[in-house]
Amino acid sequence: MALREFLYPSIELKLVLARRLDVDTAAAKYGMLSPTYQEVAAKIRLSPLDAQRLDVKEGDIIQVTSKTGEVVVRAHIDDKTPEGLAIMSPGPYANALLPASLPHQGISITLKSIDGVVTPVEELP
Repeated sequence: MALREFLYPSIELKLVLARRLDVDTAAAKYGMLSPTYQEVAAKIRLSPLDAQRLDVKEGDIIQVTSKTGEVVVRAHIDDKTPEGLAIMSPGPYANALLPASLPHQGISITLKSIDGVVTPVEELP
């Protein structure tokens, strides 16, 4: 195992989308290019057990990769999120990961804790 893989473990989960009022409100009130929107939208919700497996805490930087894209967001640990699932709000961050036709069961993603910064919304496809 390479040192980087040891220092930054990765896990595979299924991504599902779920609307959040705070994200919708920030988009409507401040616009999708605002820092306020980025702060609330650039998050991925994880179960406490999956966060432990990934060795991340609330607010840690996470690289999320799918077959069609990659984003860097913050971890949000949520007791209501089922183990094995990662949840993102619909919008530019989730869209960067989604294939043209969305499967009914979610998509497979790989999450890795990294040192870095959240992907600016302006740089998303």
